[in-house]
Amino acid sequence: MKIPRIMSTQHPDNALMPRWAKNHKIFSNDLEIDEIYHSFRMGCDEQLWDWEGKDVDTNVIRKLLTKYPNFFKDKVIGQDCFITYRVPNPDVEIHERKLLLEALETIPKNADIASAFYSRETIPIFEVALPMTQNHLQLLRLDSYYKNIVFGKQHMHLHSDIEEIKIKDWVGNIIPEKINIIPLVEDKTSIISISNILKGFITHRKPEYMRPWLARSDTALNYGLISSVLLVKYGASEVYRVEEDTGVKQFPIVGTGSLPFRGHLRPENLKNFLKQYKEFHTFTMQSSAKYDFETKKIRRMISRLKKHKSSTKPFVEEEREDVIDIINICSHEYQHSISLVYELVNEIAVYVPNRRMRKLHIGLFGYSRKVKDGIHLPRAITFTACMYSLSLPPEFLGLRAVEEIERKGIFSSLKKFYPVLEKDLTFASKFFSRDCLRLLRDKGLISKEFEKTFLEDVSAAETYFSIDPGPKSEEDEKHERLSKQLINNFGKKITKIIERQSIIRKSIG
Repeated sequence: MKIPRIMSTQHPDNALMPRWAKNHKIFSNDLEIDEIYHSFRMGCDEQLWDWEGKDVDTNVIRKLLTKYPNFFKDKVIGQDCFITYRVPNPDVEIHERKLLLEALETIPKNADIASAFYSRETIPIFEVALPMTQNHLQLLRLDSYYKNIVFGKQHMHLHSDIEEIKIKDWVGNIIPEKINIIPLVEDKTSIISISNILKGFITHRKPEYMRPWLARSDTALNYGLISSVLLVKYGASEVYRVEEDTGVKQFPIVGTGSLPFRGHLRPENLKNFLKQYKEFHTFTMQSSAKYDFETKKIRRMISRLKKHKSSTKPFVEEEREDVIDIINICSHEYQHSISLVYELVNEIAVYVPNRRMRKLHIGLFGYSRKVKDGIHLPRAITFTACMYSLSLPPEFLGLRAVEEIERKGIFSSLKKFYPVLEKDLTFASKFFSRDCLRLLRDKGLISKEFEKTFLEDVSAAETYFSIDPGPKSEEDEKHERLSKQLINNFGKKITKIIERQSIIRKSIG
């Protein structure tokens, strides 16, 4: 069984549209069909087909095979390249939950279409990612519904009092018999207890393998940069501990964007990226990573990612304790900073340009993300865009926590488990502007308390990581000038300014 290495996703973080989109400024449903073909040609071997909060095209397999028959005759869907559903979680996404049922019903339909195209039984879609997974029962419900209802109903009689006919006699056999479920784990509590989630499912289903997916972007939004990086590292360690304990192979996925706050997957940072995320088997290629860089650099990056050998060594007990301690210290300071700036972020968020004809991934607390009681933020891409557009990179939020980490004698653990932190901060620091921070305060857009805490964060970067914040090139200075223009025009339409800034940093957010 081939396990995909590069998952192309529909995250709308791209500053630029691809050339093949032919002057479209936003991805339509038809363009998302074309996107699958171009992503596979680029070297990705998996495409996430997102059912969350959008009008999804249920005929994805038919359209691909009809539009690009020669390509897919050579690359068999479900064997050489893969399409994976992400479906709503009924326990969380109340208004979208029946889309789950619709999504599962399309799996056998797409199998019939692919089997006719390839002239043999072919199952093009057989894996489903369940977002915001918090316990093993959610996975079991999904598994049982598919096996008992979608697959199982073929054995039901239609009306035995009139004729002896089963559903399968009427519409044909239903395949596949079962699906693989990918738990997408997104909050701190669930990531820390991921071993319980996986073991609970394994105990009842004994799968051949599992592909747990750890969210890197939403964890950053909720807990800050350092906490997010260490959370997914801790989670990966626990995943491999489960593999040791159960014998069930684990192939963890990490979901990362292009800017450091959301993962820092970009061609020029690939060496550092693989050093930091060496535990993972599959990496997401979000829209920015696919479209905001030179094509040859993207292809080279994909090729190198595919050759990466995962490290499967779990933490020892002392390491686990240190990591949890650092996560808690950093998330506390980050969330305090967020409480001082969230209102400004929400005012700017409405001007961040869209790249998809879709709603964003719904998230654990609705379309906005609840970070603390009474505090809601836009989704991670939009939040990151807002902070960068103000020349206040979110990577710095809460960084003053490093002082307490040093006092507790675990600073060496931070450097060990986040070895490229200085590199990530160095990139972000180019987009910091003291002038913009001062201008925001003078205009009454931020409080003196927020200014003070953010300067403390910047000072921590200077002291502990030898960071020299501020623009370093003409492009960086241009980004800063645009931030000043945005602040001075606050309250007016600023979408064009944000768009121009995103092109400079090669990602919306």
